[in-house]
Amino acid sequence: MPFKGDRESAIIHNIIHEEPKPLKAIVPKVPEEFARIVRRALRKKMEDRYGSAAEMLADLGKLQAALEKEKAGVLNLPSFLRIIRKPLIAVPAALVLIALGFLTYSTLNRQAKGRWAREKALPEIASLIQQDEYGAAFAVARQAASYIPKDPILAQLWPKMSAVVDIESTPPGAEVSIREYTATAGAWQALGRTPISRIRLALGLFQVRLVKDGCQPRDGWLSSDTHTLGAPQGTFRYELDPMGSVPAGTVRVPGVHPPFIDFGIHMISVNGLDQLPQLELGDYAIDEYEVTNKQYKEFVDARGYRKPEYWKVPFVKDGRILPFEEAVKQFVDSTGRPGPSTWELSGYPKGHDQYPVQGVSWYEAAAYGEFSGRHLPTGYHWGLAARMPDWIAKRGADIVAVSNFSGEGPAPVGQYQGVGPFGTYDMAGNVKEWCWNEAGGKRLVLGGAWNEGSYLFANADAQSPFERSAGYGFRTVSYLSEVGLPEASAPIRPVIRDYEIEHPVSDDVFKIYESLYAYDKTDLKVTIESIDDQGQDWRREKLSIAAAYGNERVPIYLFLPKHGSPPYQTVVYFSHAGGLERIPSESNLQMGQIAFFIKSGRAVLYPVVKGMYERYGPLTTHYPQPTNAYRDTVIQMSNDVRRAIDYLETRPEIDMTKLAYYGVSFGATMGPIMVAMEARFQTAIFTLGGFYLQRRAAEVDQVNFAPRVRCPVLMLNGRYDWIFPLESSQKPMFRFLGTPEKDKKQVLFDTGHSVASNRLIKETLDWLDRYLGPVK
Repeated sequence: MPFKGDRESAIIHNIIHEEPKPLKAIVPKVPEEFARIVRRALRKKMEDRYGSAAEMLADLGKLQAALEKEKAGVLNLPSFLRIIRKPLIAVPAALVLIALGFLTYSTLNRQAKGRWAREKALPEIASLIQQDEYGAAFAVARQAASYIPKDPILAQLWPKMSAVVDIESTPPGAEVSIREYTATAGAWQALGRTPISRIRLALGLFQVRLVKDGCQPRDGWLSSDTHTLGAPQGTFRYELDPMGSVPAGTVRVPGVHPPFIDFGIHMISVNGLDQLPQLELGDYAIDEYEVTNKQYKEFVDARGYRKPEYWKVPFVKDGRILPFEEAVKQFVDSTGRPGPSTWELSGYPKGHDQYPVQGVSWYEAAAYGEFSGRHLPTGYHWGLAARMPDWIAKRGADIVAVSNFSGEGPAPVGQYQGVGPFGTYDMAGNVKEWCWNEAGGKRLVLGGAWNEGSYLFANADAQSPFERSAGYGFRTVSYLSEVGLPEASAPIRPVIRDYEIEHPVSDDVFKIYESLYAYDKTDLKVTIESIDDQGQDWRREKLSIAAAYGNERVPIYLFLPKHGSPPYQTVVYFSHAGGLERIPSESNLQMGQIAFFIKSGRAVLYPVVKGMYERYGPLTTHYPQPTNAYRDTVIQMSNDVRRAIDYLETRPEIDMTKLAYYGVSFGATMGPIMVAMEARFQTAIFTLGGFYLQRRAAEVDQVNFAPRVRCPVLMLNGRYDWIFPLESSQKPMFRFLGTPEKDKKQVLFDTGHSVASNRLIKETLDWLDRYLGPVK
């Protein structure tokens, strides 16, 4: 046999790497030309072998023809086939053919996979990177790398979709597993035992789990496109606690030491609190989950509502200190018994042991803390444990996607897999959580609730300490160190901009600002992308138009009602800050904000403006910034809204004399700019908006645009909104509007940054009926 070996793998290795014994040494009578054909077929280098079976067949044909001409008779092709059937020749010939077939198959297979990697995989990887689909790009790249490991284009793509990181733990020797953050049902991928060096991960956010004998298991997250507090770029360090070293049911958060500027993070990464002074904080242990009904029932059953020793903070209401007996009479359930407002007969619904307690005031939460020997966290300590990264607009979508903002009610603690960096769950959504700090007579309450917009996860809120609505809950902390605690517990003073002493710019100056918003009405270049006519109440058209700037496209959704007659009144919707979460609009349209318009018989135009959804840009928060990038983005937003209305003019089923603007929260705050720059709006509705309290460029400052709004305006607000406070934000916007007094109206609800949907719908539709007329 030409290739020797005691195992099949050894034979295959020799076929690939060893030179075979010459055929004539095995079969001396084989013609030299045939031996040459076999030698060429068995060459190791691809370029030395036949390029195809057809080429080899051609040489065999020539050999047959030559032998026939010589009339040799013995070695024409049929004779040759008879010869190789002889036992002496059959075995080596078969091995030659097997080797030839194997090499041919291997070569063709490698060539095909190499072509796939270069021609298919590399373009797909580049496309996925452009869509920020780093995990998918990474998976394709790993497959392609097995075929083209040294390809220069692939080498350039690696850092655009992945990062090489180190993972360390104290103590070392912990088993580390990860999975994509949003893959809550996905399998965990074992990475090895710490310390782990130079491991490549796709860019993105991952859940991470560390397990070591004798230590508390550690859950958290790992972001491969950022870094952890106090660790160099690309290094992730985790501290494991000995079993039993922190109170049961808590996780330890390590203290911090300013300054943090080198690490690119804020002390508290919550919008509205991120400008607070940096503090040094000691270690503390915070509840892994929100306080549950079962835990709170222990306080109720221990007659906690009747023991003044647990209620150590004076009850202050409307400037008056209430006696204990008078105050606690307000803290009763739906049957008048002591307990949360959502309970009955001092008890919670059967089967809800592990649901978070909700409907408790700040005073009740603080009293429970005293009862349990713990405390409410300060805003500093809560924010550090939640540790929303500065790139919350980029990765915050991952966090809220696996958190409870369902609008359907609270869920058992830990059911949703939104985990924080130190192992806490449900800090985003489920119930919003009372914190210690006083803020202008109110108390901080952070994280957002199941019945609120997901953007409230990253926005500060403060409410009356007597507030007991559904969705209000808490968790507690144990301070392992007093370092920084007095400063962190101090009252928080929100940023205040005094609009009582501010004035809009003159008309001459405003004309200069107005010129910045001008655009050329060029061809819209409309592309219809999809039409969905399957819904019961509306037909949805998705299209795109050419932007007024650059070479960009503006996606637009147009909803046409099925219950009404054209020409339709149309509402132009501007998204709340949930649109800044950098997720595709297709999967995150805010239908809850607009469905009632369509069901009432009106059309809705929903443009995806610059900076929102898949068109994300420099904006990472809805709060204004004194930068040129912020100014330019707002101007482009206005251009997009106006271009979208240009498109409406091409639709004969739209009544262009009955056009309304509707904005919620961020969309409402942008309202004065959008409406002042677009004369085709006949009316506007601003829900949960107001003047920002932060400074920004005068060219995009609402105070300069509100007086130029002339159409009728309805404002719907929460009286206790801390993001846009009534006195310092809402009332100034309403007062500055240039709308005649008889045509502007503000409706206040006894809520925070939310409005009861049934009342909102009534007020809104009544307003449209008044100024656009009833729907046909």
